Amino acid sequence: MKTSCMVALIVICCAATGYAQPEQVTQQIELRAGWNLFSANVTPSDDYVEDGVISIRRILDPIIDDVIIVRNEAGRFIVPNRGYWGFTEWIPSQAYMIRVRQAVTIEVTGEPIAFDTPLQLHAGWNFTAYYPDYDLPLRHAFVNLIETGHARIIKDGYGHYISPRIRTYPYTSEPGYGYQINVDEACEFRYPARQ
Repeated sequence: MKTSCMVALIVICCAATGYAQPEQVTQQIELRAGWNLFSANVTPSDDYVEDGVISIRRILDPIIDDVIIVRNEAGRFIVPNRGYWGFTEWIPSQAYMIRVRQAVTIEVTGEPIAFDTPLQLHAGWNFTAYYPDYDLPLRHAFVNLIETGHARIIKDGYGHYISPRIRTYPYTSEPGYGYQINVDEACEFRYPARQ
């Protein structure tokens, strides 16, 4: 079953004055009404920087009226309509839980993150970004965590999960998704190349 969280990458022309600028793309992340676990596969541009860090306020600003709550991996949360900002920094390697009033699209512009950029996972639960700009069968996306025995369970924001005990995974990993990954010990993880 394909979910509604689809992502389009729109290449933005980079004006250069004598030297090449890093490629900038805009990732469109479609969120459904209710809870979502989302991430971006771009490092947000300087337009999102506030007080020396990438600001989640600036990322959420265009949809802020529809945001009910946002939660990060550490359990901190944001309730914008109450003026509560328990965290303000966007960390590109992490995913975020978000509850929205209606279906909305978040756009994040920045430099693409290479699909195989290493992710450092700590023992226990991790909210992890999905870096590839292409879909992968869920089992293939996390094959090295499963085969090394580090993965206890991997969940997306739609109730789908995989574990080493399950042999078939009818779901697909997609850009814009985030994952909750529970591992037995600290380890490094990289997404595989397109199949």
